[in-house]
Amino acid sequence: MYPTQIGALTLACAAVDDVTAWCILAFVVAVARAQGVVPALWTTSLALLYIAAMWLVIKPFLQRVGARVASREGLTPTVVAMILLLLLGSSALTEMIGIHALFGAFLFGAILPKDGKLAETLADKLETVAVILLLPLFFAYSGLRTQLGLVSDPGDWLVLGALIAIATLGKFGGSAVAARLTGMRWREASAIGILMNTRGLMELIVLNLGMDLGIITPTLFTMMVFMALITTCCWPIAVTIATRAFG
Repeated sequence: MYPTQIGALTLACAAVDDVTAWCILAFVVAVARAQGVVPALWTTSLALLYIAAMWLVIKPFLQRVGARVASREGLTPTVVAMILLLLLGSSALTEMIGIHALFGAFLFGAILPKDGKLAETLADKLETVAVILLLPLFFAYSGLRTQLGLVSDPGDWLVLGALIAIATLGKFGGSAVAARLTGMRWREASAIGILMNTRGLMELIVLNLGMDLGIITPTLFTMMVFMALITTCCWPIAVTIATRAFG
């Protein structure tokens, strides 16, 4: 998908969407954890100071590390250990500030230099563990928290249907219409809308955080998990089958 124009454009849109979502999520978590206006402002100020320090201090340091990695044979165990310690320290710092450890990990990955071999080599070393072990564990953890029996009443199913319709209209409709307004044909715009609709991992992260903070109920969590699974898997498959059947 990546070598195509639509694939590259969708990846760029997804990256911008994730960055925006993470920033909004950090603010929401800070407000939800704060016990008043003053603590919320204090947490926000510390978060901005943390972001500035990461961008102005840690990022140049990582760029120098990346330059050394590019000029030598590659990542050494010492460099990998140092990067992992910085990653854990960033996550711990954001947790202490009052936003969430996930935001610290995300920001560390965002400032990691991508123009050299550092990010690519590090991804090769960590991808196997992350994809084969950590990602399935996260989905299993989300599944254990999903109580299917809570969605039983006809009213609950109506709410679930409304959530699916709103999510589909928001993700597919917003992406397709925006692509169409920029001059793309409806077929290409629809493809971008379908691809942007199949991104449920961020939704599961937000839902688990909402459960941890007590913002959403177990019933709403289950409904939203259903919505994420349907919009990510079933709906794009149905659209693909219909497109091939009717041309």
